[in-house]
Amino acid sequence: MASRGDVTRVGEADKFMMQMLSVPNCAARFRCLALQKRFPAARREIGNQVALLEHACDDVRGSPRLKKLLSVILKVGNKLNAGSNEVTAFTLDSLIKLKDAKVC
Repeated sequence: MASRGDVTRVGEADKFMMQMLSVPNCAARFRCLALQKRFPAARREIGNQVALLEHACDDVRGSPRLKKLLSVILKVGNKLNAGSNEVTAFTLDSLIKLKDAKVC
């Protein structure tokens, strides 16, 4: 029967852990090892999220309804500012309130 301190009878993972305990700053090294293990999956997930964001930006950029809305806002702004030395503009808050406006 092996004694309690017999290192030769432990598994490979346990031997590795025992060796790592003698390494200075082993906790930081364990975190690095864990990061290396998780990194490919995290990179894929972030890549998927970036692709989704790019697709959403393309949808907004190519939206004919948004282009028409901005065109109408520009025309209204130009009419409101016609013949005036003072230029007033729509704010983002006022544009958000447009959703509550009734369309004729």
